Amino acid sequence: GLSMVRNQKYQYAYINQSNEEIIKFGQYSWCDSRFVCGYARVVKYCTFEQKDKWGIIDKTGKLTVACQYDCIELFNKDIYRVVKNSLYGLVKANGTSIQDVKYVDIRDISENRARIRLGNKWGYLNENGSIVISIKYDWSSGFSNGKADVEINGDSYYIDINGNRVY
Repeated sequence: GLSMVRNQKYQYAYINQSNEEIIKFGQYSWCDSRFVCGYARVVKYCTFEQKDKWGIIDKTGKLTVACQYDCIELFNKDIYRVVKNSLYGLVKANGTSIQDVKYVDIRDISENRARIRLGNKWGYLNENGSIVISIKYDWSSGFSNGKADVEINGDSYYIDINGNRVY
């Protein structure tokens, strides 16, 4: 496998077991310390925008997700939550878009469901990033013991993981 190393100039690189640089020093301003499912997040400083841009590389050093995002966080396995201009989306580590960058918020997974907000409405994604409960609620909580508290038009109630109303 590859190991992340940093030199005295605070530049990052990845080396193989023979201490050969696979991803050269100075190519990125920050790198994940380890690969997850064969991928790692990297940050490159964009002089035009004067800020860091995040991307994802594979173990060969190939950018699978271009350095274009303001932040990238692991969502689930090889799916990442991306942020661009304060909006959220989801991408697979190989670069495939799952949810476009248009959401106000995408929360962490709780009981195989994650809250997602578009405008002022909430819904739920499954662990693969697919919308499984429509984005229609004025407010919602995370799932606990198979139920989530939701509110729509002033009416509060619980739903199950399929979006069915429960009492």
